[in-house]
Amino acid sequence: MMRRWLPMGALAAALALAPSARAQSPPAAAVSPETAQAQAVEAAEDLALARVLAGLRLNRSQMQRLLPFLESTQKEIRDAEAAARAALAGLQPRLSETRAALIAGQSPSTRAEGQIAEQVRIHTGKIRQLRADRLSSLRRTLTGLLSAEQQTALGETARSLDARDRSARIMARVAAGGRDGDRGPAAGMARMLDRARGASDAEYAQERLEIAARLARMGPRRGAGDREEAVPTDPQAQARLAPVLALIDRTRQMPDAAYQNSRTDLAMQLWAQRAGMGGEADPAETSEAIDELLDRYFFSPRMIGAMRARMEQTK
Repeated sequence: MMRRWLPMGALAAALALAPSARAQSPPAAAVSPETAQAQAVEAAEDLALARVLAGLRLNRSQMQRLLPFLESTQKEIRDAEAAARAALAGLQPRLSETRAALIAGQSPSTRAEGQIAEQVRIHTGKIRQLRADRLSSLRRTLTGLLSAEQQTALGETARSLDARDRSARIMARVAAGGRDGDRGPAAGMARMLDRARGASDAEYAQERLEIAARLARMGPRRGAGDREEAVPTDPQAQARLAPVLALIDRTRQMPDAAYQNSRTDLAMQLWAQRAGMGGEADPAETSEAIDELLDRYFFSPRMIGAMRARMEQTK
């Protein structure tokens, strides 16, 4: 990174002029909380889209072939959503009449509410079917468009994002439930850490490996009275286990009070590391994760802009 050095005299002059420069500049426009929130959501969406495109390693020619399909898909989705809004807008006067009657103490008909619920059901089903049809078309297009390496990258990216989303949802539920490590999805991870801390010095080396191997899905579940011996030997497997083993070792060395205070956080860290460890991928789970990735990100209204921006970078 290049650094620009200023002579001391120039630096002093710049500092002396700084207050007047600030006084002459117009004040920054105030941003409403709603606008700030919307901007943050858009920035997060753009980051996720960039991560997806980077993971797939699409070249310029591939993106040029995908853009017309994505543009037509976005138009069909927008048209379907507009039709749904128009159908509901036509029922708005009746809903207003029903509300006014309730406020006046009358007993109005519930017909308008039933009609709105029916329209919501109909149009939701239409949009869901539209997205499913377009998703099937996109899967077929990608099958012929992507190389074998890119197909593998698509599955890996889909599993990674799926694991990230699941971990975020689980952490949110744990936080909402009082962060109690003895309940909810953190319980299993916390019990594994408890077992590692409670193992004798003679058993600990094997115990930590068994916990890490189970998290990586490298061996069968332990049955009653049956101990696993799932000790990975290949370097790739050991590299996947290393972060988990480090967390288990750190947890074992913590004082009891510090561990109890951090137990749920440590359990969620273990869960997050498990989600990113990979291991043997289930084909059905991978296919489902790919569908979710394509529907969530490729059909995002901001994907076309993200893809055009990436094409500009690949000139």
